[in-house]
Amino acid sequence: MKPGPEYYSTQRWRIIRSLVIKRDNHKCQQCNADEIHALLHVHHFSYENVGTSREKDDCTTLCQKCHDKLHEEYNQRIGKLSDEETNKRIDLAYKYLLSPEFLAFNGKRNIAEFM
Repeated sequence: MKPGPEYYSTQRWRIIRSLVIKRDNHKCQQCNADEIHALLHVHHFSYENVGTSREKDDCTTLCQKCHDKLHEEYNQRIGKLSDEETNKRIDLAYKYLLSPEFLAFNGKRNIAEFM
């Protein structure tokens, strides 16, 4: 089970995070960026070992750019959209609903006729 945000401020997490970054030679395991040139994150591949002595085995070091990209790709795979993408789609749908083509197709002259 994925831990809540409060977990990431615990002493336990800070120790695990330090151990993982040290194990990974203070470098992003995706693009090889080091901590001098990038903000490093520790990513959980799985949450099944959270709170156990094996938790660090389920983690890897990623720079912020690679970590964001990994989560973006995951969210696309499961169909979850970013807030920005959701807002773009809502705007597009709203414009379509107000378009003359949509209104004419539905036999209406303006949006008020739908109310």
